[in-house]
Amino acid sequence: MGRRATVSAVRPLSAHDPARLGPHRLVGRLGAGGMGTVYLARPWIGPPVAVKAVHPELADEPEFRSRFAREVDALSRVRSPFVPRFAGAAPHAEVPWLATAYVDGPTLKEQVERGGPLRGGPLTGLAAGMAAALADIHAAGVIHRDLKPSNVILSPDGPRVLDFGIAGTLDGAALPGGVMGTPGWIAPERFRGGPATAASDVFSWGQLTAYGATGRNPFGRGNPEAVVRRVMRGEADLNGVPLELASLVHASLSPLPGYRPAPHEILGVLGNGRGVPDTGVVATRIVREEWSSAVVSGASRHRRLLRRGAAVLAVATVVTAGAVVGVRHGGTGETPDRIGMSGVNEGGARQGDVTDRTGRWPPPEATETAVNAGRRNEVGTERRGGGSTAQEVRAEFTMGAPGRDGATIRVSAPERSPDGTLVFQGEFHGAQDPAYAYGFAKDQFAVLTEEGEYSPGHFPLEEADDAGVRFSVGFDGAPDTGLLVVRENGYVKDVDGAPPVGVCYSVTDAEFSVDYTKCT
Repeated sequence: MGRRATVSAVRPLSAHDPARLGPHRLVGRLGAGGMGTVYLARPWIGPPVAVKAVHPELADEPEFRSRFAREVDALSRVRSPFVPRFAGAAPHAEVPWLATAYVDGPTLKEQVERGGPLRGGPLTGLAAGMAAALADIHAAGVIHRDLKPSNVILSPDGPRVLDFGIAGTLDGAALPGGVMGTPGWIAPERFRGGPATAASDVFSWGQLTAYGATGRNPFGRGNPEAVVRRVMRGEADLNGVPLELASLVHASLSPLPGYRPAPHEILGVLGNGRGVPDTGVVATRIVREEWSSAVVSGASRHRRLLRRGAAVLAVATVVTAGAVVGVRHGGTGETPDRIGMSGVNEGGARQGDVTDRTGRWPPPEATETAVNAGRRNEVGTERRGGGSTAQEVRAEFTMGAPGRDGATIRVSAPERSPDGTLVFQGEFHGAQDPAYAYGFAKDQFAVLTEEGEYSPGHFPLEEADDAGVRFSVGFDGAPDTGLLVVRENGYVKDVDGAPPVGVCYSVTDAEFSVDYTKCT
């Protein structure tokens, strides 16, 4: 919760949505995922909040309600300028809900992928803000468990850490041996069967600081088993991490938890020479001095859009009652601009997110083949069956070096689920342990249209066996025609990762095409 939202993806409430949850007046839908629906709420006085409402079928499960109540308890105990403010909850209500402050800005993952690695002051501010957040989280008796690039927001006022504590156990991917978390961002003791501790979070701090500095995971990518071996042996690639941070990052990535510094020790080193004896205020001082417009320029744009979107949302909530309202007040009756707003993530990925891409069509992702930093990605289409057998139309994406550390993703033609979600069924092939590989694959999809970019709202694992991973991926609110894009998780232009490629899809015609004029 507390997830960043950009106003262009907000949609009016449907007839089935509540008008209020507790004291929060709902004004729009941000997205939906496997756990629930996320709404934008604008109080009469004060800043906007994001409210997550649990799906009714989950609300009927006593065990889930108990776990949700623990998440609420953990979140309510944390007080930190680098963690979104808890804004209320009702875990035992008929419709359980949880609200946190709206946080404005791109995720660290988005910033690095679109703008490249951080440098200088912004990187120091990122390191200090994350360490301060962990210090405050741990002081409240909570362990984050799932710190990763999509769980850090670069707001205009500094970094913010999201989705911590029990949320990590609720929504993290299940890995071999019962390990909970996101593959590629897990401390080595977890793979040895040990519990998540404060030292495990510090290990993730080291990974994220290195990622922010270089644009890549310090333990590399490719075959999941090879990545785990490097993690277990402490074989981190810190080339490109600035000298002033390298020793801290190296110590934080020790395979032995007892050798890692505590968050307050990290802050003590970062604050050395700044005349700040209290480590509790080091991060605030560093961020105030170092957080530059180079990082927050995108977030500032989101903030301007939010102010603009408030007026649009006020109109949108009335327009749903009838287009006559627009004419009565001298308006044109046209649909308001799509101004953007992403949903709150329940597992680290953006849920139901739409990023404004107006004026940039066709996008660079509309290509059959692309190469980046020695990694290749390509897409093709095929039809199977025929004659007395119904034809199956598929798109096949091939990334990296198939047969070694590459991956193949086959996707069937799109369908609509009963609730109207755009759904693709697919198979993922590319590792000896397909369930583990699935964790790497789940953030690779997007749907692009002239109006915006949609990120997956749900990504349930259907089945895993030696043949691969079968899954479905859904996009809440996506249209019947658009561009389905696959990019390697962690792609950074000219740095690392297989670049994005795309294929046109049509729900009406149940087909794919690489004729990119058919995407609109």
